[in-house]
Amino acid sequence: MIISHPHRFVFLHIPKCAGTSVRQQLQPFDTSDGRFSGPLDHEKLGAIYGTHLPLSILEKHFPETFEEVRAFRAFAVMRDPEGRFRSALAQRLRELHSVELAHAEDDLVEDEIGKVIEELSKGEELPPKGFIHFLPQHRWIEHEDERFADDLFWMSDVAGMLSAISNHTGERLGEALRANESAEYRFPGLIRTTRRASTALRERLPVGAYRSIVKMAKPLLTKDKGGTPKPLPGGETLSGFLRDYYARDFELAGEVTSREAAS
Repeated sequence: MIISHPHRFVFLHIPKCAGTSVRQQLQPFDTSDGRFSGPLDHEKLGAIYGTHLPLSILEKHFPETFEEVRAFRAFAVMRDPEGRFRSALAQRLRELHSVELAHAEDDLVEDEIGKVIEELSKGEELPPKGFIHFLPQHRWIEHEDERFADDLFWMSDVAGMLSAISNHTGERLGEALRANESAEYRFPGLIRTTRRASTALRERLPVGAYRSIVKMAKPLLTKDKGGTPKPLPGGETLSGFLRDYYARDFELAGEVTSREAAS
């Protein structure tokens, strides 16, 4: 999350919605001392992602920040709920098993899906941080029937959101370079090496040089997403869970896509 007190705006970082790349663009505006831009140790909540705190958690544990979010102009990016679940699952498989979703055995994928459904079905307000990326998007958009995200954009229109923030602040913003993007690697054995190299280059090189290297290397190391993705195992158990657990997200997604189609 990015909070700019001088410009009175907030970027609500919904997990798995291009937020990392957007946050990198907006970091110079942040006046929260980076409090909500990384891991956070909280005396009551324990080890959490300060980056991804739902509105209900802000209200209970960070009330001053919650009121600022309410008062300031808030921007957010959302995406198709099913695609987001798939992206979160792919990240989980990479982090826990060092395997790409496209290369994982169905039994492993189905087992992890079962663990996710079991954990989220407990209905905890804030599940263990390994499951935060699966929480419904509406928990960053609205709270108790009050809409907090004044400007809600589809993930394909990140440029439109950055343009709106530029107009709001009066300062020019560049193009967001996708970070933490889920990708299918051509050589799964090189995943960790590639990610470490990318992080090191991003920290050491000028932005322009880093972008050029990524643009050149990405087609060589990753597969084109244009094809039909591998179906997830789980059958009606999974489809029913997605339909029910993300019901409000599907409604919000319909609102955003209808608005964009009309514009």
